[in-house]
Amino acid sequence: VRPNLPGRTMSNALASGALLSLAPTSRRVVVPRRALAPRASAATAPPAMMKASDAAKLAPRVAVPSHPTYSIADAIKLALDEDIADVGDISSLSTIPADTVSRATLLAKADGVLAGQALANQILAAVDPDLEVSWSKFDGDTISNGELFCKMRGKAHSILRAERVVLNFMQRMSGIATLTKQMADQAAPAFMLETRKTVPGLRLPDKWAVLIGGGKKHRMGL
Repeated sequence: VRPNLPGRTMSNALASGALLSLAPTSRRVVVPRRALAPRASAATAPPAMMKASDAAKLAPRVAVPSHPTYSIADAIKLALDEDIADVGDISSLSTIPADTVSRATLLAKADGVLAGQALANQILAAVDPDLEVSWSKFDGDTISNGELFCKMRGKAHSILRAERVVLNFMQRMSGIATLTKQMADQAAPAFMLETRKTVPGLRLPDKWAVLIGGGKKHRMGL
């Protein structure tokens, strides 16, 4: 999705078949005061925006597994470097002024278990600490088709720099967590254990997703 550029959309499948999408919401709509809905109460008010740098420091609901030779931060850096390649975001650089501020949302396109929310905060902070983010769902929560669960605000270039990496991780992790939850529920009271059968370079996020879906830790290496 390219905010402020009509006609361009993006969405990709989760491993389980669910979809997330990044949708631009930067358009300003002026509504007469008398037509506004009643102000939301504190109990129903949407979560407040917070800087990505602060969101990334919050303790995740499910602790990230550890590895002796690399970290989630290393996986994020590799993914961002891989995505930007040697030329940068040509579309953004050629069509969007550098000071453009925009908004984006994450939308579920199927029922499932959300995973990768805490990792997404770290990606956003790595790209631009001043990006703002608000989540209504967190790792391990169930999400429904059509449910909007995240809002972002900040420089359009930064949002677009982060969005593909955010979605790639969240789609894969949510797919793994969704399938793990289904199997763990059926196997109870037995435990579902994660294994070493992971994509090279993605062992930490893959195993993290299993834990988010209700699986149990086995071992990290040989």
